[in-house]
Amino acid sequence: SDSGTAETGENFALQPLLPNDEKYDDIMDNYEEASKVYDVVMDTEVSDIYDLMSKGYVLENHQRFDDALKTYNKALKSDKNNSNILFLKGSCLIKLQKHQEAVDTLDECIERYSDNPYETIFELENAYHNKGVALHALEEDDEALEAFSLALGINPNYHYSYYEIGIIQEDREKY
Repeated sequence: SDSGTAETGENFALQPLLPNDEKYDDIMDNYEEASKVYDVVMDTEVSDIYDLMSKGYVLENHQRFDDALKTYNKALKSDKNNSNILFLKGSCLIKLQKHQEAVDTLDECIERYSDNPYETIFELENAYHNKGVALHALEEDDEALEAFSLALGINPNYHYSYYEIGIIQEDREKY
């Protein structure tokens, strides 16, 4: 039962909250209570690799990049070759402006990529694109252009890479 409170976390059973639940409006109207629930969830220790990926992703989306990185690293201790975790970690490292480490991590991710849709949560062009973003931040623009081109070779409609190529070309004043 959920006899505890979000504040103490004691016996606090997390149940999905849907818009048609009677408590939904109360919780949504009470931001402070919702924040407490969020804090309990984020402070919950998880060990399952998929729970760790999910937790890291949520932390990252709430701008808690250092915490997300720690969570991804914990997940990698269980499965160091998991391309999904490597992809998420590489993306997080870019946000932390740790660009060389992001490039290295994304290289590992690309090396271990599986085209089995049941094994991966990202498309390979995303990994090449993010590698290009990190390389551009390191001012390694020739390598960045190569990474963006590889992304476009996989998916010619991947407009994000066209945009980044345009930024580099503009920086070089090659319209």
